[in-house]
Amino acid sequence: MKQPALAGLTIGIAVLVAGCASSGYRKSEQTAASLQSSANKIERAALQLHLAVATLNDLVNNPQPDLRPQFRKFVTAVGNAESLAASIREADKDLQERGAVHFDNWDKELVAIQNEDIRSRGQKRKKEVVGQYDNVRAACAKAQAENEPLQSDLKDVHRFLNSDLTPGGLAAIKDTTTRVNQRAAPVQHSVNKLVADMRALATAMSPQLVTEK
Repeated sequence: MKQPALAGLTIGIAVLVAGCASSGYRKSEQTAASLQSSANKIERAALQLHLAVATLNDLVNNPQPDLRPQFRKFVTAVGNAESLAASIREADKDLQERGAVHFDNWDKELVAIQNEDIRSRGQKRKKEVVGQYDNVRAACAKAQAENEPLQSDLKDVHRFLNSDLTPGGLAAIKDTTTRVNQRAAPVQHSVNKLVADMRALATAMSPQLVTEK
């Protein structure tokens, strides 16, 4: 075999071995990146939900001579806020799928470890990460459960005012606006917690050390 060919074969084997050896942490790295991306997406959608509530308050409590521009802002914000539910569902599904692959791979690595002490430490560490995973998925469920009735009320207000965009219509919907505000606070709290938990899990799973500047 010629020397260049031999060198190429050696490099190829080295790359293959390195790829196999690093596949576990790369899956973890990919999951961390996905978590960060999902957290950012949910955070942006939550801002739209906050805007929808704010524009409703402005319309009901500070109506202008022409109600149409305020109503259009409200309608746009309500439409944009619908992405929150979808973003949370997608994040939870991605967590479930990536978690199944990652933890299955982790189990295979643990089984192959010969040293009992190292294997025990690995099992304990895996249990910690599984717990974080479960906490984030529970946070997804809580945020989603609280968000659904709020979104439903906002859509109903939209339908109501679409047929009765008048001072009388605004007066009739004022009690519902109060309820929307009461529901919005816990939803925002739950979403903030979800975003924080996702970012904490992403940091825990990332092979890169992140330092605050």
